[in-house]
Order: sequence, then C-alpha cells, then structure tokens
Amino acid sequence: MAASSSENVTLDDRYHVQLNRVLGEGGFGTVYRAKDLHTPHPHTELAAKRVTRPDAIRSLQVEADVLKRLDSHPCVIRLAHYAQPSPTEAWVLLELASGGELFNRLIDSGTLTERSVRQVALNLFSALTHCLSRGIIHRDVKLENIMLVAEDPNALKLVDFGLAVVLPLDSTGAVRPRVLTDGVGSRSYKAPELFHSTAGYQAPPVDAWSTGIVLFTLLSGFFPLDEARPPAATSSSGDWRFTKLAQDQARGVGACASVYAMYKRPCPFSNAARQVINRLLLIDPARRLTIAEAATMPWL
Repeated sequence: MAASSSENVTLDDRYHVQLNRVLGEGGFGTVYRAKDLHTPHPHTELAAKRVTRPDAIRSLQVEADVLKRLDSHPCVIRLAHYAQPSPTEAWVLLELASGGELFNRLIDSGTLTERSVRQVALNLFSALTHCLSRGIIHRDVKLENIMLVAEDPNALKLVDFGLAVVLPLDSTGAVRPRVLTDGVGSRSYKAPELFHSTAGYQAPPVDAWSTGIVLFTLLSGFFPLDEARPPAATSSSGDWRFTKLAQDQARGVGACASVYAMYKRPCPFSNAARQVINRLLLIDPARRLTIAEAATMPWL
C-alpha cells in the first residue's frame, strides 16, 4: 500500500506525502503536506495525518468514517483518502486548509471585531447544522479545530472529528436522544455536564456550549473559564469563576456580564451578541440554546 524513501511516502500509488514538509505536530501524530498525483498538474495539495499509537489509529478510523458520512460541505474539511499500510500505522488524507488555525489568528490579533466573529459564527453554525443532519456531534469544537482558508478570509473548515459520535435520527431527521457517559473534549471548552459524565449526558448540547466558548473568546481575547466546574477541595482542578457564574445565572445574570464583572469591567459586546453567547453558555443543558436556534438569532 505504501512506498517510501527518506523524504517521501506514496500511499496506494496515488498520494505523494512529503515527509520534509511538516504542517503540524502533536500528541496525535504528525501532519505533512501531500499531493494527489491523479489530479492534473499542478496536483491537488492535501494534508496527510500519520498516527502510530493504537488509540490514535482508532480515533483516525472514527474520523475517516465520520467524514465519509458528511460527504461535502463548504465549512467541513473534506476527506480525500484513508490508508492503513500496517496494523501500527494509519494515514488520513484531507483537504488542505492553508490559512492556519483560528486560534493563531486570535493570538496575532488579540481580539476580533464583531463583524468578523459573526462570520465565524455563521460558518460554524452551518457546519454543525450539517453535522446534526447526519446524526454527528463533534464533541471537540475549539479554536484549534477551526481552520482558515488563505484564499478566502471569510471561509473556515471544521476539522478533527476523532471524538465525534454518530447518533440515529428519528423520522423527522432530528437526533434521537441518547445518554452518553464518556467525558471527552478539551478542558477549557468542555460543557459542565462532561465533567461528571458518568452520570450521563445528551450529546448535542455540548457542541452548543463549546461554540459559546469560542465566540466569547474571539470577542474578548480570553477564555471565560479554565474549567466549567467548581474548585475541588482535595485537588487543584476546577475554577472559582464557574462557581460565581452558577450563582449569577441563578440570579438571572448572563454569562457575558458575569465574567466581565469578575474583573470589574463592563462587557463590551453588543446586546445581540450577548443574547447568543449568554444562551449558549447556560449551565443547564436543557435550557441551553440549540445549534438550530442559535443560527436564527438576530445577531446572525
């Protein structure tokens, strides 16, 4: 399935991976620049992710299966190919999002304007709505998993579906309720219910919470919470801000005003932006804004 040299790998006689052109590295593996040799010259460029750990291979298989279900959507990264040359090595070939991570754009800019964040929100809600139409919940929405497109400053690609779950749809096309118990996700973006996941949680609301974190962070330049759980008496985990947020929400204070008040500052967001973020960042998942509802809010 794979031919290799010191600097290159060819997968299935079609995909030419350039091992000397690394696009990114992490605990999951390494991403390289690649080309599809079956497309006309200049060959289509791709991102080739290679993993070798058994758990990472399982995650990559999940990602490939999910992306096949999603087919093609302008705001979701496109799957080109999945290859597993051996039991200890797997590759996924993806559309190349050449603009880098949204996280890096925020680092460079400090904050984004509401106009820019509104465009991010429109694209992200479009991607997540499409996912839900196929019964897919991402469960790891974060700035690092939103890629930009160098050729179009208004475009984005939702990536990394390794933690996604596929749920059945009912006769109306809506996701059937199903209780999950695995507390997946990234710490600063995880919904409160994921920190006590063994008690069970519904999947769709966790993407809504994470999206609220993304939007707040883009507008403010800082995370509203380190963790969506109170401090633990016996460990260093948890966040005092979550305790204050829960108290404020019980009094009817929105998340945006609550977090800014902790720093003795007024919230600078427009009322329309606050309405969306406040309802996405409701601690009670049953009251939280759904992705479909968020997409119809006046701010958008």
